[in-house]
Amino acid sequence: MSQLLQELLDDYAADGEWHSSGRFTIDDARARDVLVRFQSNNPGLFLLHWVRFANLCGARHTRISWQDSQLSLSHDGDWPTFSSWSTLWGADHPRERALAYCLWNAMRVNFDEARLHSPEDCLVLDSALEARMEPHPGAFRLVLSKPKKNTVWEEYRGMLAERCAFSPAVITFLDRELEPPPGVASSFHSIFRGCELQREPRWPRPVGAGETLPQVVRSSYIASVFIGVRDERQGLYVVLDGVCYPTSAPKGLPRLYVVLSANDLALDLSGERLVHTKTFASLREWLERDLDSFFRLMIRDLDNAPAGLVPYLEAFISVRLRAKDFTGAYQICRWVLRKIGAGSAVRLEDWQKDRFLNDWQRAAFLYRFALISLLMKDASGGRHLGEQAEKVWQEADLNEPRWLPMAEVPEGHLSRAEKLNLSRLAVEEQTLEDGTERVRRMLDEQAEQFREQDRWSLVLYCHRWLLELDQATLSRGGEPKAGRRGMAIRRALVGIAMIRHLRQKATPLNQDWYEAQVYLNQALTGWSGQLDRQVSIAEEDRGTLLEILDALIHIHLALGQNEGARRLMEVWLEEQCEAPNLYLEQCLEHLQRLKKMLGPGDKALQTQLELRANKVKQQLKESRPSTLDLFTRFFRRGRS
Repeated sequence: MSQLLQELLDDYAADGEWHSSGRFTIDDARARDVLVRFQSNNPGLFLLHWVRFANLCGARHTRISWQDSQLSLSHDGDWPTFSSWSTLWGADHPRERALAYCLWNAMRVNFDEARLHSPEDCLVLDSALEARMEPHPGAFRLVLSKPKKNTVWEEYRGMLAERCAFSPAVITFLDRELEPPPGVASSFHSIFRGCELQREPRWPRPVGAGETLPQVVRSSYIASVFIGVRDERQGLYVVLDGVCYPTSAPKGLPRLYVVLSANDLALDLSGERLVHTKTFASLREWLERDLDSFFRLMIRDLDNAPAGLVPYLEAFISVRLRAKDFTGAYQICRWVLRKIGAGSAVRLEDWQKDRFLNDWQRAAFLYRFALISLLMKDASGGRHLGEQAEKVWQEADLNEPRWLPMAEVPEGHLSRAEKLNLSRLAVEEQTLEDGTERVRRMLDEQAEQFREQDRWSLVLYCHRWLLELDQATLSRGGEPKAGRRGMAIRRALVGIAMIRHLRQKATPLNQDWYEAQVYLNQALTGWSGQLDRQVSIAEEDRGTLLEILDALIHIHLALGQNEGARRLMEVWLEEQCEAPNLYLEQCLEHLQRLKKMLGPGDKALQTQLELRANKVKQQLKESRPSTLDLFTRFFRRGRS
């Protein structure tokens, strides 16, 4: 291993550590520098952290007011002590961290001065977060002044109303109390809860007919589930310290509106998104598992159940299959088939037809029933259902929404054959536990095809799916077949595909760039342990390393971090020397960039770079029109 590479990996190991639980920890002394790289572009993010801070302090009411170019924030909870900025930022308690994040985001984006008033004194911070104490005691409050730009603060009312709808603390924003969101429009609904909280959350209530079912969940979390929703408010909404963080619903649970309070989850380094830790994955599995009881209560009398129950019974089928109850899954499938029929005619009301079960989802159900029939040794029934599924798929509208039986639909245009392939894989993953390896292999091959076509959004989709499969294995206490090295490479592939996609769309700097950086940092950190055991980089891993470094270079350039980009280029060029016939186009690109970054005193290095650039140009003329890269080599190796 080269000296430059070793130093780089050592730095990553010093910056942070990747934990099996999904956390990436950073030493507090370096946190400020790291936060600069992961800073969010959301100017209202500091208000969300303020609401978190107020709830963590046990507040029942928080006020946010604007007057004379000053934003004043206060609440009636218990305030922490703060003698300096460093003690506030370095504290372990979540409420201090929430306040620190609030100040960080407010000062980086919106304001030039912050004053934290207490009965004893006042902590003053400038735009560089340089702090001093002043003898200006008063009631506890935060005052932000000297705005960096003219901001219409009324615009943030909608964001607070949506994201803080489940806050225990009542929020008064600009002299007007925020109203809770409207109820969820649903054909029927159910609510189940875990242990009682000290203060009842203000959950949104359903609108229309329905019933409240008995409590069926016993856990340290609290959840409400609304089914049959007719509006766009669908998916899993995690409430952390009174702030809502939307995420995709667990697979196989369509058209559900789930509100989950789980205050022991963590945010990423931007402070804007949840970290998908092992705990988070376990919570999703907990929902799926306990929804088993939820659906059991609902289908005691299936013959009298409404047709709109069909999509949710599919979720129940998934739960029955995980429990190895093939007979129960088979019986439910028979009832669903009687409701929807096997042909192309949909026996649902028009609004149900659009929202609940289109032809793609119908075909997916028939294909699933076919697989379950085969598990029940019903070969003729399975063959017939499979033929029906293929017929419906072939006649389905290509532009139907929510065609995939998964929470996430890939970005980008897909042909019918590609849609069919992904739909089959999704159903097989949900139905056949022993078919996961085939799904992995087929997804790898599909990702390679998309890569060869330069369709990076779809490459990213496939690799995200594969990473979810590995993480699901970890959450169940298992070990991914590829081991630690394989997980690191998978994270690298996600990050690389994300950067390629962002570059392809010419996407300006946003949160996606930071997310890609996290994936790549995690990959290097998790992979470095494997590299440390080797005298040199294995040939099969060199392409992976070059792709990771190339993606990180583009991230640094996008962030304006030229010194970091230069260092990475030097490592990249040194490693490329060991594989001189690969990545010639990228090599020439990096040589030209590095030459532009050199100063007047680097004439000797400029000459070396010029000589190498001429050599690479000659190699390009002599090489084949296309050059194998990481993805081709990696996936062809996997198929063999």
